[in-house]
Amino acid sequence: MDQNEIRDYNGQQFSVAEGAALVKELNDRTKSDQTGYNNIDELATKVKALKPTNTPNTGTTINTTNPFGDWATTDANGDELANNATSYALGAIIVDLFCETRLINAASEPTVTGATKIKGSDFVADTNMYMVTWNNGVRNEYHLQEI
Repeated sequence: MDQNEIRDYNGQQFSVAEGAALVKELNDRTKSDQTGYNNIDELATKVKALKPTNTPNTGTTINTTNPFGDWATTDANGDELANNATSYALGAIIVDLFCETRLINAASEPTVTGATKIKGSDFVADTNMYMVTWNNGVRNEYHLQEI
């Protein structure tokens, strides 16, 4: 799509012709032929529906299916809960796009079955840290991060 320049307003009122051109240009830039995707409210409704509600998740299965990423250990209010597990397993994985981040606080270094640990922060026992897991298009990986 060719885009025309829209001049800055800078306190100078647009002429009727400029106003009409501006409306046409904005319409050309944003209009969609897909029903339900033609204005900000319709798009916001679709995006909001993708975002999961905060439900407690203190389990040990890691999923990377949320398009927003996933802070997996939250209570019903969305507050983070540290998970003290030392062994995790991969669940549903989307390749090359999303990750899951967990707040951990364990007595010994956790592992993720089915994922390769890569360089990150050194594990510190009984300390809040993040464990980040994803698929890079070739393999599943995870690392630990200091907070």
